Amino acid sequence: MRNITLIALAVAVAAPAHAINITFDEAGLAPNLFSNANPLRNEYAGLGVFFAGPTVLGGGAILNDITWNVQATSGRNFLAINQGAVMANGGIASLPQAISFSTLQASASIRASGDDFDTNFSMKAYRAGNLVETDLEFTAMQTWTTLSVSVAGGFDTLFLDGVNQGGLFLFDDFNATPVPEPATMAVLAAGAFAMLRRRKKA
Repeated sequence: MRNITLIALAVAVAAPAHAINITFDEAGLAPNLFSNANPLRNEYAGLGVFFAGPTVLGGGAILNDITWNVQATSGRNFLAINQGAVMANGGIASLPQAISFSTLQASASIRASGDDFDTNFSMKAYRAGNLVETDLEFTAMQTWTTLSVSVAGGFDTLFLDGVNQGGLFLFDDFNATPVPEPATMAVLAAGAFAMLRRRKKA
């Protein structure tokens, strides 16, 4: 009986909820100019991930890396912002970039670069409108850094922001891990309770 309980616990721990992995290459090669692209919004709604800019029409757009001085970290596309650039929908490319989730996430990470400029980046995690975690990172020109947050109780929204002299910002390879589902937590609790009962009887 103890072996069965341990196996159930191991399965529950090894396979919680589904992790989120976004490379921004999922739809194929993106345009290379902001004027030919629209801001990223609900393209990843199927994963429970939603993007938004600081205005209704603004934010970041998925572009390919052909005209940039930094290559994408995987594939050819990344999420790009050139502050003030006008997009196909008339919106303005701008930060901060918001990422929200349909379920609570326990951790998240994304690669960030300022293209031709030294950049100070921030990633802020919120739950129900309250700030719960912040990561601040500096990256030198034409290099990538990793922004990441981890919150035991989970978060529902992230804000990405940055400061440099050129207003150029790139993000790539976004990953998030959800808070374990209630069913998974129930299996873990039941397994732990069963082990405790068995020990008391021994």
